[in-house]
Amino acid sequence: MKKENELLNNLIDMIPADKMLLTIYYIFDGVIYSDTLQQDEISTSSEIIDNVTKIKVEVYGEPPVTMHGTNARLLLHQINKYNLLKAF
Repeated sequence: MKKENELLNNLIDMIPADKMLLTIYYIFDGVIYSDTLQQDEISTSSEIIDNVTKIKVEVYGEPPVTMHGTNARLLLHQINKYNLLKAF
């Protein structure tokens, strides 16, 4: 878990670079779905984020990283917040 927390902090630091491709896994009506989005395409509500189970993060030139549970939701909240602030 410590390693995933360190990775989370590194990914949060990378948010301003806008270089992440995210595959987001979430539950809706008891079924697991996934969507792949560029970081700047993310704009959603907290209610939707609460249904996220994991995120696979890809940054060009780096090995993919997977965040689970709370860490996945924290990363998504931070990206969402950054995108909303950037829009104004």
